[in-house]
Amino acid sequence: DMTLSNPKDTAAAVKEAREQFVKEAVEKYHVSEREARALSEQLIGINLDVGHINTYKSYYKGVDENGNPIPYTDKDIVSMALSAKDYIKRYHLNDNMGNTDAHLPLGEGNAPIKQVYEALKNAGVNVPAILETFGGIGGDLMGAVQSYLYMNAPIYGDVPFTSLPTYASTPYSSLVGDYSSYQNLGLRNDFFS
Repeated sequence: DMTLSNPKDTAAAVKEAREQFVKEAVEKYHVSEREARALSEQLIGINLDVGHINTYKSYYKGVDENGNPIPYTDKDIVSMALSAKDYIKRYHLNDNMGNTDAHLPLGEGNAPIKQVYEALKNAGVNVPAILETFGGIGGDLMGAVQSYLYMNAPIYGDVPFTSLPTYASTPYSSLVGDYSSYQNLGLRNDFFS
């Protein structure tokens, strides 16, 4: 229930924002519609966060004919990611247990990371997939290495990630590192169960 948490809703908001941008650029600044549209597509887009989408697993998408709750599945998470494919500028890959945005190393939770990554790649989305993982056994560096290995991504030299600012960097592969600091990630007590 967070604002713009569903990629489909976010895509609709981005579409509307782009149209508003074009309208104002043409009317107020006398920019050609073609140039305004190109600028809107360049400037306005989505940073999709797979971990955020995966928290939908804490909710139900409805009830069946017997009144039993219907949970979100991995297939739903992939479908939600694909619903924003035309507007994605970059996306964050991180894992969690479906209940909170924990930024676990890839493979430590239940997010369908590989499925989302492959689905977006197959849909022609060619933007950076940014590792947004913190910690792991051995700290941030080992969490990053674990994530790269999980994704079968190449590791070059002694440093398997680019440092901040990642959004301006040129990655060795489509995966780059993002090492911001978040507090109180709220891992569930039953993390290993």
